[in-house]
Amino acid sequence: VLKDLLIARGYSKVAIPNQGKVTSPSHWPVANTFYGECTVYGRKADILVGTHDGRIIAIEAKDSSSALNSIKRVLNDTAAKAKHWSGKAGEEIVPVALLSGVFKVESLKSAQESGLYLVWTHDLDGFVEWLSTQ
Repeated sequence: VLKDLLIARGYSKVAIPNQGKVTSPSHWPVANTFYGECTVYGRKADILVGTHDGRIIAIEAKDSSSALNSIKRVLNDTAAKAKHWSGKAGEEIVPVALLSGVFKVESLKSAQESGLYLVWTHDLDGFVEWLSTQ
């Protein structure tokens, strides 16, 4: 759904260089383009979006059916990736969890404190609008 919305807003899905492995800024998507699933500095991302200010947005989609499951989905999976990516690319990478379902509030707060940005699937229009301002 997010990929379709990006395309509708003028973004282009482009081929991922380096055999799908993003390992340096030269592999980053440029503004108004995005990659589908790829490996970003050794960890998988569902979507990688290039911004006008030269940064990249690494998006991980997570669905959770219970508060207990959300600990694994947000903290163990996505927040750990966010920390890894930030260690490799610093503030030039914005890690985002695209969430749907049931999540424990404490898990979400902890994930945000670790540098992960949270976006709910019911607000995709607002998220894509924000992307266009970056």
